[in-house]
Amino acid sequence: MKKTLLTCIGLLFTLVCSQAQNFEGIIRWTVKAEITDPAKKKQLDDASKQINAPENQAQMKALQEKMNSPEFKKQMDQNPQMKQMMEQAIAQMQSAGGLNASSLMPKEMTMKIKNMNSLVHLDGGAAAMMGEILYLKDKDQAYSIRREAKTYSVLPKQSDNQEHKLQYKVTKTNEHAKVLTYDCVKYVVEVQREGQPAMIQHVWAASNFKEFDTKALARMQMGRNGEMAYLKDIQGTPLRIEMKMQDTNMTMEMAEIKKQSLDPADFTIPADYKETQGFMPGKK
Repeated sequence: MKKTLLTCIGLLFTLVCSQAQNFEGIIRWTVKAEITDPAKKKQLDDASKQINAPENQAQMKALQEKMNSPEFKKQMDQNPQMKQMMEQAIAQMQSAGGLNASSLMPKEMTMKIKNMNSLVHLDGGAAAMMGEILYLKDKDQAYSIRREAKTYSVLPKQSDNQEHKLQYKVTKTNEHAKVLTYDCVKYVVEVQREGQPAMIQHVWAASNFKEFDTKALARMQMGRNGEMAYLKDIQGTPLRIEMKMQDTNMTMEMAEIKKQSLDPADFTIPADYKETQGFMPGKK
């Protein structure tokens, strides 16, 4: 499950950190995930039962009470990153009601874009613990930003020699579908990475969606070792991606696009934020 989660997160970040040409505004994506492997489902069901066991719920309640004590609050105020991690972990365990693919993956992804810079916010799931993802065009660099903790970490780039380890086959079909108001053509993409099972993707691309440079997106260094290099063989911009992996199916679809002026400050790292070592998608 960890490897699947990292693959999906890397793909999401590669997709949203594309180089917009003249677009400024906000784009929202929905994310749906389903575990298809019965063994994985059982593992999550067993973990859910363990989390919801009375003794563990009692321990969680005691931890919450401790976190609300003046002494503990004082300690956590001195370590805001640890405080945020604990609060997020407890919130996820409380709200999930049971572990499954949906509780692990983000439900929505919202990105702000200005001057080819992007700021990505993940809503829900374990990936949300990363905070926000800021990509700065002039530095060609992405960062994980945690607002409450006032910290940031540098996300790794792809090595130039990694792409040869990935093979893919792209097949254009005659199938069409509407995403928002755009007519999309379906492509079937088979991605094969060295030593790993093949991943099948159904990519629905719109040729009349002009805001993004898809060829530039394929050259992006952010992500899991060129996971989306196949985009250079697709005509148009992907507005829906359906992935079938070894144990999980996932669908990402553009749900809303709004052109509007954005504050340049959204695309900067505040001067008082401290650099830390953070969660890094794609790292094994």
